[in-house]
Amino acid sequence: VEAVSYDEFNIPSDAFVVTMVANARPMKGLKYFIKATYKIKQEIPLYILLIGNGLYSDEIRKLAEASPMKERIVFAGYRSDSMGLVKNSDLFVLSSIYGEAICKSVIEAMSCGVAPVITDIPGNRGMVINGESGLVIPRKNPGAIAKAIEYMYEHPEERKKMAGAARQRMQTEYHIDSTIGKMLAFYEKLTDK
Repeated sequence: VEAVSYDEFNIPSDAFVVTMVANARPMKGLKYFIKATYKIKQEIPLYILLIGNGLYSDEIRKLAEASPMKERIVFAGYRSDSMGLVKNSDLFVLSSIYGEAICKSVIEAMSCGVAPVITDIPGNRGMVINGESGLVIPRKNPGAIAKAIEYMYEHPEERKKMAGAARQRMQTEYHIDSTIGKMLAFYEKLTDK
């Protein structure tokens, strides 16, 4: 995946860019992510790039317009180059509020070497080792999202280490060969009984 420039969004080159890729569904918890922008230190040169269809609903639009960072929340819509945009970002956030299957966008972000901040929900919680390959935070908690983003901004070396560990985790734990091997071992164990 090639990194994609943010020029078309007028995001400054020195910005701290946080991405989220999602379909517009309440389970993604986007309102909590937007509410987190009310709490984040305003001096952080944060820009949020939201990628996906239908994210700009009436509820989300109202929350975004009330944010002190409203000029720095960018709704990109559906993009065929979404992973290139994510690869160019500093951080990936997924604010899901209840369980889903393992989320493809988190896997892709981690595979691109971008540190993730995810909520502690079934399906996702096992993908990220908290403090090692990203941060795992409580769901429905704008304050926790804000603190996680601030921490990652204020600790760039830690963030880079987590990003590298995230990529490595995807290559070892979630690689197709590893998955096939685990499935084979599971079925062999079943047939031994």
